[in-house]
Formats: sequence, structure tokens, C-alpha cells
Amino acid sequence: MGRSIVIILDSRKGLPAVDENIFGVNIYIFYPVLSLFALGNLAVLINFFQPTNSIYPYFWVLSLFLIILNFKKKLKINRLDFIITNFLVPSILSVSSYKVWLHYDAGLYHLNNQLWISSHKIIFGLGNVNMWFSWSSIYEYISSLFWLNDNLIFLHFLNIIFFTLFFNFVYFQVIQNKNKFLKYSSLNIILFSILDNFGINGGGNGFLFFQTIGKPDLAFAVIFYISFILLIDSIAKNNFSSNELILLFYISLFSIQLKAFGFYLVPLLIFYVYKLGTFKNVFKKTKLLSFLSLSWVAKNIVISGCIQFPFDFTCFDSLSWYSRGRANIASAGIAAEHVAFTFDQQINDWFAQWIEHSKNFQIYTNFIISFLLLFLFNLLVFKNKKSETINSQKFIYTYGFLLFFSWLTTAPNARFGMIVCLAAISLLRFTFDEKSFFKILINKKIIIYSLFSISILLTPRFYAYQEFFNNPFLLSDVKAPIPIYLPTTGGWGVYPENDNRCWVRIDCLDQNKKIFPENISSYILFKSEIFDSK
Repeated sequence: MGRSIVIILDSRKGLPAVDENIFGVNIYIFYPVLSLFALGNLAVLINFFQPTNSIYPYFWVLSLFLIILNFKKKLKINRLDFIITNFLVPSILSVSSYKVWLHYDAGLYHLNNQLWISSHKIIFGLGNVNMWFSWSSIYEYISSLFWLNDNLIFLHFLNIIFFTLFFNFVYFQVIQNKNKFLKYSSLNIILFSILDNFGINGGGNGFLFFQTIGKPDLAFAVIFYISFILLIDSIAKNNFSSNELILLFYISLFSIQLKAFGFYLVPLLIFYVYKLGTFKNVFKKTKLLSFLSLSWVAKNIVISGCIQFPFDFTCFDSLSWYSRGRANIASAGIAAEHVAFTFDQQINDWFAQWIEHSKNFQIYTNFIISFLLLFLFNLLVFKNKKSETINSQKFIYTYGFLLFFSWLTTAPNARFGMIVCLAAISLLRFTFDEKSFFKILINKKIIIYSLFSISILLTPRFYAYQEFFNNPFLLSDVKAPIPIYLPTTGGWGVYPENDNRCWVRIDCLDQNKKIFPENISSYILFKSEIFDSK
């Protein structure tokens, strides 16, 4: 489907041609995620007027049409690369689907949010039913199309698609790209992923990891990282292209739609546009991007009352379905849950509390060890090269500090920390040449293939391999539990007994509160009338 979309858009629109290289990688590795981006935004648009389950029959017709459309262009591939990226990598990663289970947050709000999207057209004030619905990531819209009756296993396969993109991106950079920064930053990432399997309590150093079913953090980390590293490379080389900028705009929008933290790509995009010097021609080619962005903002306002929840300054107090300060309550709750740094704390006191929280000591002690080992590796293998882009480097390091500081002051946990750790490893070196002693060794493809294979094989957990070998042809069956529901005091809806997870029930509230649906024409509106449960 993704390839067909590129065929339709065509390179005359200023986008990459089908099966051609872009940023040193073959564009076909983006096809699966490109199709998810298209499906997600299509679901957003349709949901303004219809529930997404209404498009299922048309979805299959559209899919068949797009598959047939592929025959319009002959496939141009390198067979070895195609087999590795389209069969070997996803096959190994798919082992992770064995013995996988649902994330806590899947029951808290993800699954019910998807149920609302699939069964109802857009709801005004849906965030009042459950505050966490206010985020309404595009991942929810994509996921709403991948329920297989009551088996939720295909929601995990969405994460496999994004992880496959990540490894395929790294593969092409290391194996084929002549761009030294992208090549060797990707080599550092491969080594970092291998080190992830060793250390305190068995390892875990901040590298990407498969979450249990229902979370979009891995998908976001992959899209954010690819956008980040490509923008950094262009800025570092002082090399800017209007056609490449268009693709960067689209994947950056996807990052923002996945998670609000994606807005931290905006400074890099602004710097890119500034250095490019002209935006008029680019703007003409981004009308679709503008339309998708506006529809996304409209969706956010309808659901949460904010342009982007939980940034309170983007919220509209005048809207009847938004209650003043709710965004601040949400952001403060997240910060408290993950022990974010606040300016009224002594840094020593904060750090002592943060490092003991959850798995922070294990993960970030291992990260520091991995970082130091890779730093020493880079000192041995590479030599500094005089840079001609000192100002760009200053901007990049300033941006890196901004990214790190923003993470510390919002939600400094392992899920959000993946992008910070990947960025730090990638920025170990900007300008360098290989030392002659190691030059031949590093460019031996058998060594790179071996490291790449080890990295992928170590990604699924050992228990997943065990289950795979015991039942290789058994599709995992993952179902949501059914809790005991109690009627709310307010009269509409139910809430789970002794829990805040609704799992899969459309009229379930995360707590006992008073809230009533109102009918506005053919739409439903929920106003905020929350009271504390006894």
C-alpha cells in the first residue's frame, strides 16, 4: 500500500520516486509506515463523520486497488537487501509476539479510546469521559483498524512494523551509505543495542525495547529518531534540499501525531527552513500537509478543548467541554508520577529520589557504562576532523541540551528516555575520519552483517524464543480481561470495581463521577461535571 501511495504522488510532486534512494536508504523501507500514516490520517478524517468500523468494506476494496496499482511500476531491488529488510528482519522481530501481554495503560485508556473511535464518530469532550483520551494519538486511530474480533495480537504487530523500519534504516546506513556521520552513528547504535543485553540486573541501557501491547512509545521513538538524525545530518553538513525537507515535514508531522513530544523537532525544522533560504516553493508542495495538520488540530479541539493537550496555554476555557486547568492537572500528574525535576527542588534531593524510582538506577547506570564504552571505542577508531560548520554544531549541541532538559522536566522515565539515549549515542562524534588501522576492519561487510544480526536476534526476549520453538505455528491469543463494573452515582455509565482500568467497555468511566452525554444534532457532547468518589 505504501509503494502505491508513492506511485500516486510521483516524483514530479517533489517527493522521492518509487523504489529510489532517499537519505542514503531505499525508500521501500518506509512503505509500511507510510501506509500506516495514510491509514491513520484517513481514519481521523472519516471519524469526523463516521466511526472507523464503517470503512472496513471500503478498506478492503482500497487495499486491493493499491495492491494492483503496484504493477504499474516494475520493482527495482537488490535481492539480498530486499530479503534482509523485508523477510529476515521482520521474521526475527515477530518472535516477540509469543507470550506478549497487554500493558497497564491499554486497560486504563488505550483500548477504550480505540473502541470509541471504531464505534462512534468524533465525540465532543471525549476527554471528560477519561482524561487520558485527551491525548488521542494517531496510534489509536491506526490501532482501531487492527482489532481481530476480541484478539488484540495485531496491535503488537504495529510495533513490529516500526521496529522493522528502525533496523532497516540502520542497516542501509551502515552497509551502503557513504555519509560518514549517518554510517558511524548507526554503527554506534548497533553496538549500543548489543550492550543493552548486558549490565546491572541483566541489562537494559535505554535502547529501544518492545513494550507490552497498547503503547505507542516505541513507534514514536523510531519516527522521532529518524526525523532527528536526518535533520541533524543536514544541519551538520550544511546541506539543505527542498525535496528532502518535504519528506522531513511529513515524518515530523507523524511524530507529533504520535506524541506531543514530537514538537521538539520544530526547532530543527525552523533552522532547516532558515538555512534553506526559501519556503515559497516548498509551501506550494505541502498543501496536503497543511490540510492534515489543520484536521489534526480540529480533532484535538473537539476531543479535548485544546490545540494540543496537555499544554494549557493552547486550551480554550470558553468551550463548554473544557474545564479550566485540566491540562495543568494532567501534566502535573505525569511529572509527579515519573519524578520530573522542578525548579523548587534541590537538584541533589531530586536526583536521589529519581534514581531510586522504578528502574532508573538499573537503566541509566547501564546507559552511562554503555556510553563510556562507546566513547572509548570512538576515540580508538576515529580521529577528529576539522569542521567547517562550527555554528551548526553549536546549534545542534544546544538543541541536544534542550531535548535532555525537556525530558528531565516532563517525564524522565525509560519509555520517553529512549529518544534521549539514542540521540546521545548518535551525537558521540560529528566530524571524524577512520584511523588507518581500523579503516579496513570497519568496512568489512562480514563484520557489520554479524553485528547487525546479533543486534536483531537479541531484541526478542528469551521466553519468546522458548514459546516460539514450543508452538511455532500458534498465533498468540491476547484478550482483554472483564472486570466487575459498578453503576456510577451520576446515572450514566459504569466504573470498574477497585480499579481504574475499564479495558473494553464503551460506557465505562475510569472513576465514579457525574457526567452526562448531550446530543447536538447527530453528535454527542460530554461536559465536565466531575466529583470525587467516596
